[in-house]
Amino acid sequence: MQRAVTPFSAALCWVICSLLLLAGSLSIATLAFAQTSQAVTVERVVDGDTIHTSPAVGGPDGVRLIGVDTPETVDPNEPIQPYGPEASAFTTAQLEGKTVKLTFDEDKTDQYGRALAYVQISGRSETFNETLLRQGYGQLEIVSPNDRYEESFSEAQETARRAHRGIWGLSKDEQCELHNRGNGIGEGSPGCSGNPTEPNPPEPNPPQPDPPQPDPPVDNKNCGNYPSQAAAQAVLRRNPDDPFGLDGVPGRTPSGIPGVACEDNPPPKDLTPAPGYGEQPRSPRPPKPPKPPYHPKLPPTGGPSSAEILGLGALALLGAALIAGRSIVRR
Repeated sequence: MQRAVTPFSAALCWVICSLLLLAGSLSIATLAFAQTSQAVTVERVVDGDTIHTSPAVGGPDGVRLIGVDTPETVDPNEPIQPYGPEASAFTTAQLEGKTVKLTFDEDKTDQYGRALAYVQISGRSETFNETLLRQGYGQLEIVSPNDRYEESFSEAQETARRAHRGIWGLSKDEQCELHNRGNGIGEGSPGCSGNPTEPNPPEPNPPQPDPPQPDPPVDNKNCGNYPSQAAAQAVLRRNPDDPFGLDGVPGRTPSGIPGVACEDNPPPKDLTPAPGYGEQPRSPRPPKPPKPPYHPKLPPTGGPSSAEILGLGALALLGAALIAGRSIVRR
C-alpha cells in the first residue's frame, strides 16, 4: 500500500526546494566575485571611471575603477566638471567594445552596489586605472582595504602633476570645481574660495623634472589627438583664441561653424560656439549730411518792401522817358 502524502510532508518539500533555488540564484550572482579576475567586454562607458560590461558584473550601476576619480559628467545633481568630457571621451576610445580583464581587490562592491575592479587592456603592462592617473584624466582616490597599487598609482599621479597634464594644467578656479580627494585640489582645498592660501614650505630636496614623455601631451590641441568632437570643443572653450587652429587657421580664423572645434571628429558632439565667436560685426552708419546754415527771418519794419521799391523806380524811369520824348517832338 502507498502511504498518503501528509500536509506536513508537502510543506517540508516546498521549503527545501525553495531554499535550493535561492542558493542556486545567489551562487550565480556571485560567481564573478568568487574569482580574482574575469574577462569581460566593455559594452558602454558611463564616464571616465565607470563602465558597463557583458556579462554584467556587480549591480545595475556597472563597474567602478579602483583608485582613480575622474571629473563628474553624468551626476544630475552636479554640473559637468572641468575636464570631465575629455576623461569620458578618452575612456570611451580606449575601452568601449573591447575585451578586458577585471581584477578584484578586498572589497568587491562600493556603497552604491557597483563592482570595484582594476581594468587591464591586453598587451599593456599597467592597468587602465593607472593610465588615467598618468595622463591627468583623474586624481588619486585610495579607499582601504583596496590599496594594492597605492604606491604605483601615487607615482603615476605625480608624473602628471609635474608635467601639468590634464586636470593638473587647469587654472586654479577650474581645479576648485573638482572633488577634493586629498590631493591639494578640489573644493575646500587651499587657495579655493573661502580658504586662505597656505604657502607650501620649500622642499629640502626638490624632485627633478621627468624627461620628455614619448606620448603626445594631453593638450596638444590637434584634432587627431581627441577621440570626439566634444573633447576638442572643451579645450577650445578654455582657449578661445585658438592658437593651434582647432577651428581652422590658428588665431580666430574659423572654418565651418565659427567657434566649433574639430567638426569632423566623431560624437559625442558639442556644437555650442566658444566664447567670442558667432557675433556679426555691425556695419558703420553713413555720416549724416551737414545742416545748412541757419538764417533767421527778419521781422517786417513797416517800410516798403524791395519789390515795391523796384516798382516805384521803374515808374519813375518811365515818367522821365515820356517827358524827354515830348521835348524832342516839340523841337
